[in-house]
Amino acid sequence: MTALARCAPAAGLLEAYADHQHLLGGAASYQRDRVTAARSFLAVHPDLDVWMTRPLDARLAELARGRAVWPLVGFALLTARCRPDPELLLAKHFGHTLARWTAGLFPSDLARLADAADRLGMGEDAVAQLLRQALPMAVAFTGRPPSQLTGADLDALDAMVNATQRLTPPMRRSW
Repeated sequence: MTALARCAPAAGLLEAYADHQHLLGGAASYQRDRVTAARSFLAVHPDLDVWMTRPLDARLAELARGRAVWPLVGFALLTARCRPDPELLLAKHFGHTLARWTAGLFPSDLARLADAADRLGMGEDAVAQLLRQALPMAVAFTGRPPSQLTGADLDALDAMVNATQRLTPPMRRSW
């Protein structure tokens, strides 16, 4: 784990997570299941700071076992309640969960970015990759909302992506 990994205690996390379930969607029963899984996870790991100090492979295995745990961790990352080490960000496939969280938590930021991309003539695929993959990564990496990202933040993210051994050269180019 790197020095970047710092998390706040989970105080209020479960309540905020439960209050934002509508942003991920799904039937009410599935939303309740996600909150139940989060409650169980936080009962075992009440302090995400401590959980983040565990070896990366142990955290990835735990996320794989508890499918409904990743939405909680993703919410914590995107709302700056938890800041992961870069290796977790690169090792864990974000999937649609973090894209949905980002869109739901920061809708006006995404609308402004999509509008700017349209004015620049970016194609739909490039915009989708930016908003669904790169932006959630940047928000999770920095702990800042999209509207508060700086050039220095993006430079630091780029340096992290280029320095890691987890990505192949073609994977690096896709970022």
